[in-house]
Amino acid sequence: MLKLKNLSKFYYSKGIIASGLNRVNLELFPGEFVVITGESGSGKSTLINVISGLDSYEEGEMYIDGKETSHYTVNDFENYRRSYIANIFQSFNLVSSYTVFQNVELVLLVEGRSRKDVKDKVDAIIDKVGLSSFRNTKVSKLSGGQKQRVAIARALAKETPIIVADEPTGNLDSKSALGIVELLKNVAEDHLVIVVTHNYDQFEDCATRRIKLSDGRIIEDEVLVPRKEAKEIEAVKTTPMSWSNKLQLGFRNTFNIIPKFLLLLLVFLFLSGSVIMQYAGIKANNDAFEGWGYNSFFQNNNDRRVVVKHSDNSEMQEEDYEKLKKTPHFRSLFKDDIILDLSFVTDNSSNLESNEGPKSIYIDAHPAPMEEMPKKLLMGERPKADDEAVIGVYSMMVSEDELKYQLGKTMDITDQSGVKYKIKITGAYYIDKQKNGQDAGTADLTGAGKIFLSDAVLSRARTAQINSISRTEVLINGKKYPLMSSASGGGGQFSLYSSDSVSEGYAIVPEEVDSLYESGSSRWKNLVFSTKNIYFSDSVTLTSIDTYTKNNYKKKLDTEEPFEDVSGRIYVNPKDFDTLFLKGNFQSTVYIDERKNADEAVSWLKKNGYTVVSLAKAKAQFIDTDIMNIITVPLNLVVVIGIFFICYFVIRLILRSRSTYFSTLRLLCLDMKSIKQILDVELIFIINLAYFILIAFIRAVATDLIHISFLKPIFEFLKLSDYIVLYVIMVILAYIISRKFSKKLFKKSAMSTFREEV
Repeated sequence: MLKLKNLSKFYYSKGIIASGLNRVNLELFPGEFVVITGESGSGKSTLINVISGLDSYEEGEMYIDGKETSHYTVNDFENYRRSYIANIFQSFNLVSSYTVFQNVELVLLVEGRSRKDVKDKVDAIIDKVGLSSFRNTKVSKLSGGQKQRVAIARALAKETPIIVADEPTGNLDSKSALGIVELLKNVAEDHLVIVVTHNYDQFEDCATRRIKLSDGRIIEDEVLVPRKEAKEIEAVKTTPMSWSNKLQLGFRNTFNIIPKFLLLLLVFLFLSGSVIMQYAGIKANNDAFEGWGYNSFFQNNNDRRVVVKHSDNSEMQEEDYEKLKKTPHFRSLFKDDIILDLSFVTDNSSNLESNEGPKSIYIDAHPAPMEEMPKKLLMGERPKADDEAVIGVYSMMVSEDELKYQLGKTMDITDQSGVKYKIKITGAYYIDKQKNGQDAGTADLTGAGKIFLSDAVLSRARTAQINSISRTEVLINGKKYPLMSSASGGGGQFSLYSSDSVSEGYAIVPEEVDSLYESGSSRWKNLVFSTKNIYFSDSVTLTSIDTYTKNNYKKKLDTEEPFEDVSGRIYVNPKDFDTLFLKGNFQSTVYIDERKNADEAVSWLKKNGYTVVSLAKAKAQFIDTDIMNIITVPLNLVVVIGIFFICYFVIRLILRSRSTYFSTLRLLCLDMKSIKQILDVELIFIINLAYFILIAFIRAVATDLIHISFLKPIFEFLKLSDYIVLYVIMVILAYIISRKFSKKLFKKSAMSTFREEV
């Protein structure tokens, strides 16, 4: 039983209060066919909307089976309508893009029933209303009478005790109207049927009670046919809508209106692309700024260089080299890493032959592994002898004519330790024109850049370099004297040099050494040289065999250097020099293919027990990327937020085409949570499709399947972890859009929302 006691409904518009219902008192019972009439604006539709739970009321009370409803929330009224009410609307409120079957099926899916279980029932109801031949026809193609039959079939499918029809024949011709009246008459025996109409004559033969309204008040309530017997209103038992039904409706809605689907896909492609470009742009900019940094300890700042050693500083073995070659993104291995930080320098003035035409170029270069020498040189040929080399230069620094002039020339070059070498240039190439070469904008433009030397030359350079980083002392007459080339710093009186003019086991010393002995002579005295660095320590005892002075040094040392350069040097045989400093290899360099892969290579090497320094990540920055990100990241975030809101408003406009659908779902008593989830399925599916289309495009560009040169360097910085982060961001954005849109549907009562959306 339904009972209304002093019930009033008011409308508020622009500060004006209007009365929809005014202190209405009414009792309705099962088995009645109630026809409500009245002039337009009398409150007929308002009354049945309140009875249906589609609209709220402000005063009085409505009882359902004797229970008060004034305290009901929106969810309580949704549950009430779900269990008690089936509506037949004047405007049909069908889903035009659905078939007849799908429209009737929809109300049962909303009640939580499975698609498989309701098939036979839906077919039976469609047959009952005479639409079997239109089962798979879209509602948009039906006539008005047929649409109303579908609306009645949907109401019958609910099996609720109360059927409320608002002007069910208002838009129909007389023949169609007669069929609708007959259908309602047939179901009235088992239901409480409430019909609002302007044309009472159409329902006169089947009405058991007539109620007339005027100005929101009941002015006439006439019982035409007495009730046969009292019946109780029994609520329909429903269950929450299943996830399978939500997924089904979500996927169905995705492709139901193709133009809407394509528009949403384009918007999400734009949104996804914008987020990805902003994200990848930040990573690319950070990497670019990191590439412009410097390292004061490692002079060779090649971004692809990864320095590797044992944590206990032990010597590298062949098995280590084999393991290092398995490093992810491995390109080459340089075993003698310590010499990579040497600079080999020459002077133009040493080879100037004329004031016109090409001249010898200035070289300031780091040694490079032979494996990295380009297979195809710009000019010349690969080295064949120990004193031959190939140089790599930058095209903006040296012309081809100047470069060609160097071929076959022998140059005097010196390393940082002061050791001189005579090198013949046999070949040359441009570093910045090699495939995968450095970008000229970030390259070290100090001359040749790279020089490929023989093992013999590199061995000499390595020994000299170890000397330069070691703390070396000489014991003379019981007292230790630090050598100037040692890592102990300045202040050394003597320095140690190798010379082929000295026999093995002996040393030639400057005359200052003689003064350290009481006899005034160091000849045949033992000199003990000791060295120590982070990798090893050793000593060697040599016999002072001779002394040189300013007058005889050229003859004894076989050199033309100025005495100022020679003074203070203790000369030993190269083999003795190597015995002291050449102890094996303790540190190597792995060259990887690209700078962006440094993190992966470093992680793998650390897991395999090595101590690692990546030059790509170990640079002091000219511009601190953290500080830069404090500015750029918020700016990019503002851009993304701006794009998001633009896309949101566009998506909202597109979804307006679905507003009637979602409002209809609410009129069919689907709860807010389920509507949100159906919309989630639809939007997240489309954004997934957009996202993976973009990912396919990005991978095609990154792998050169699609050649877009300005995008490739940006996309190459994206890794699996980045794709996962971006995917989560995009799903969250879709989720936010879904929530904001669906929340609006439930801000007001179901009828108010429907009026706004429709």
